[in-house]
Amino acid sequence: MNLAIVQLTRQDQLILRAVQESFESMGIDVDIVLQPIGPHIGSLDWERVQFNAETMFRWFRTQCSEILAGGYDSTAGIAEVDAYLGGYEYILSMASRGVSLNFTARLDNRDVSLYVKRVKKLVLNSWGRSQGITHEGGGKCLFSEIRTVNDLDGLPEEPCPRCRSGLQISTTKVSL
Repeated sequence: MNLAIVQLTRQDQLILRAVQESFESMGIDVDIVLQPIGPHIGSLDWERVQFNAETMFRWFRTQCSEILAGGYDSTAGIAEVDAYLGGYEYILSMASRGVSLNFTARLDNRDVSLYVKRVKKLVLNSWGRSQGITHEGGGKCLFSEIRTVNDLDGLPEEPCPRCRSGLQISTTKVSL
């Protein structure tokens, strides 16, 4: 399994390395696209001063088609923008079949250590959803559903054993 991390807005190298190391610790090869591709300005809602997550995600999926055609199995985008979806005040991420997009503006970057931890968890969580991994049952897991920053803070940094085995199944390539 190989993953391309795509910056929509410039990210600190400390954050990118931390996210990369988290994926690699789970056996996933990661490359970082160094040149930010910029947030889709057409998805900005000027009245709300937020990006429409659905519009931006559709645009991001089209941008990722070239990356996926270049040999990557999945992409994870990181944008330090505030985004909303439908009736929600804000949304932290969106994911669908091999593509995830993460909106980090609400993660509060004043405490660098906490911010890095939040970004890692958010990107891993949404990437897992893009692979069809969802935690079910009791207890907390890295792949539990999140809606708020408090939910994110309550997640462990590692998946539960059941989700980890699901991760291994979803990332195993079969040669014929």
